[in-house]
Amino acid sequence: MAKRVTADWTVVVDRPVEQVFDYLTDISRHHEWASGEFRIENLTEGPLAVGSTWTSYGFQPPNSKDHRNDVTVTELVRPSRFAFAAADRGDETINSYVLTAEGSGTRVERTMDFPKPGGPMGLAFPGLLKGVIKPGIQKTMEVFKANIEGAGE
Repeated sequence: MAKRVTADWTVVVDRPVEQVFDYLTDISRHHEWASGEFRIENLTEGPLAVGSTWTSYGFQPPNSKDHRNDVTVTELVRPSRFAFAAADRGDETINSYVLTAEGSGTRVERTMDFPKPGGPMGLAFPGLLKGVIKPGIQKTMEVFKANIEGAGE
C-alpha cells in the first residue's frame, strides 16, 4: 500500500454554519474559490448526495493546468460534514470538511489525505507540500471565506 500524507487547513467564516455548508456543497460554485482555472462536468442529476459524481478539471501543483479528477461524494451530513474522493490515475485523494459553529460564525476545517509520490518527486514532496500545496490551499480557503462573507446573504 502506498504511503499517505495528510494536511489540514482552517478558516473561520463570519456566517452561520448552514449558509457556509450550502455554499461549500454547491459544486457548481467551486470555481469561485478554486486556484486557477477550474471546471466541473458530468454532475450527477438531482440533489447532491453520498454517491453523487462529477469530473473536475483544474490546476494541480507543480505544473498541471488541466488536471482531471473523477470525484465521488463520500460523506454529506448537513450542516457539519462534507467529504469527497477524487480519483486520479489509480490514486485517490480524500477531501474532508468539518464545519463547527464558532460564536456567530463557522469554523471550516479541511483535511486532504493523499498518496505520497514515489521516486524523485517523493524526495521533493516535503518541500512542495510546505512551499506550494499548503499555501495554495490556504489561499483557496481564504477566497472561500471572502466570497461567502461578501455575499451578504
